[in-house]
Amino acid sequence: MNTNYKPLPRIVPQNINLFLGSSVGLNIDASLAHAKELLPPKVSGSVLYINTVQSTRSMYQSARKLGLDPQSTGLCQIDHQRNIYILNVMRGDLHKWKEQIKELLDYGYIQYVIVNSWEFAARNSRYREEAIFLLKDLTEGLDGMHPPMNLLVYAQETNEDPSPQKLQRGGFGKLSGLAKKVENITLEEQFADESEIDELE
Repeated sequence: MNTNYKPLPRIVPQNINLFLGSSVGLNIDASLAHAKELLPPKVSGSVLYINTVQSTRSMYQSARKLGLDPQSTGLCQIDHQRNIYILNVMRGDLHKWKEQIKELLDYGYIQYVIVNSWEFAARNSRYREEAIFLLKDLTEGLDGMHPPMNLLVYAQETNEDPSPQKLQRGGFGKLSGLAKKVENITLEEQFADESEIDELE
């Protein structure tokens, strides 16, 4: 799988940050590596990592390649107060997982939420709209019950580069309109091959 991506870019806190990679496969690797970067030594904090694209088995294999050791629950324990929680959602149904996300946020220490593949977060435009506003709710503390989250959303780059806080017709739409930062994380042009696509199943 391709790993030719930039280290974690600077993020805009408590907002949506949209990171664009050359392929879904690259974004899986990059988002997992960035999740690890978000947990510096001796600092409390955890990451909720939302997998929208891979099967649970494939997701855990991808995590192991990056040096993580996910339990059957999706918990990747770094130490007592530094964890990555992998939440495997049904493809296309991110908007339906609000309650499960709230339960994980109740554990405490979670400061960052990552969505590894925006293309698979919603199966149609209506669900996509609901998913976008779920992300916005997370940056505002999810019904006032939790601290505002830092959101990192990964998506495959398009022919037309989106701009932060500007609606993109026919592209990322309201997601780019809400994003405070949009950045390409690919170091050079890459293309998915058959072996990469096989690993997504």
